[in-house]
Amino acid sequence: MIYQRVLIKNKHLKNNFSEWEKVKQGVPQGSILGPLFFLLYINDLPGIINDISKPTIFADDTNIIFTHPNLIDFKEEINIVVEQISNWFKTNLLILNFNKTYYMHFTTKSKLAVAMQISHKVNPINNTSSTNFLSLTLNSTLSRKTHINQLSSKLNSACHVIRSLKSVISTKKLENSLLSLCAFPHKVRCNFLS
Repeated sequence: MIYQRVLIKNKHLKNNFSEWEKVKQGVPQGSILGPLFFLLYINDLPGIINDISKPTIFADDTNIIFTHPNLIDFKEEINIVVEQISNWFKTNLLILNFNKTYYMHFTTKSKLAVAMQISHKVNPINNTSSTNFLSLTLNSTLSRKTHINQLSSKLNSACHVIRSLKSVISTKKLENSLLSLCAFPHKVRCNFLS
């Protein structure tokens, strides 16, 4: 039997512990083998849906890509896959969280997005206009604009921190810090050396 407890470390006071509790199911969060067990647990999920879709799994993030020129057949295939995934979840004693499940319809800039209603039983699957995929923000037209705007905002915040530090550390260290932070230096306006 496996037991676990929570430890809260405090430099100035004594450490605090919760009571030991039995782990009745699952794997303790933060365990070394947890990610491996998770990957083994979901290993067969792509195989049940890859005949009509392209599943992409990275750690616990699952994306399913569909392509079809006919909108009616496209929607039918989505419903089939959602049903297969839902059945897989039931078989494996899991619950699909529809609050974290959404879809995005990719189109060209010249084409208008078609309004689609996708749901499973009574659970609607909401549409989104952008999503994060392996740290890259994608929007429905595959434009880089959303990603660059988010990145610029983060980099401008970093510039503010560096600007605040210019009286404390050398100019050379500030330049090196900025260059290490800027993946797109030409998009960032950060005048802290003047």
